[in-house]
Amino acid sequence: MLAGCGGGASVERFCDSVADLGNADLAALGTRDTDDPAVRAQLQRISAKFDSVLDASPADIRDDVAVLAGVTAALEDAARATDSRNQFDRAAAVLAALEPFEQDLPGAATRYNDYVTRNCTPAP
Repeated sequence: MLAGCGGGASVERFCDSVADLGNADLAALGTRDTDDPAVRAQLQRISAKFDSVLDASPADIRDDVAVLAGVTAALEDAARATDSRNQFDRAAAVLAALEPFEQDLPGAATRYNDYVTRNCTPAP
């Protein structure tokens, strides 16, 4: 059993959703950045998985997960709106997508990682 995952359904669902997200991230590793349909499909899949994590998030981590879900949705939109053959447009779209999250993203990512480590990591 995972440490922290037996105490409440929302934490258990959260940990299960995080594991599912990790599997989607691993599947995306083989995607070439010039394969627009594959990139868009992977970002759509990851964004949907982050939405599932958000839905399962306990109150004490929900705001941070909302930031991360927002980032993935914004990156999905940027990829959908641009073509990889025009790297400058794609880079500009990605930077513009990330700009609203600049202040909140580092802290949210750190708190998310810490929460996952504390609550979803197998006990030794």
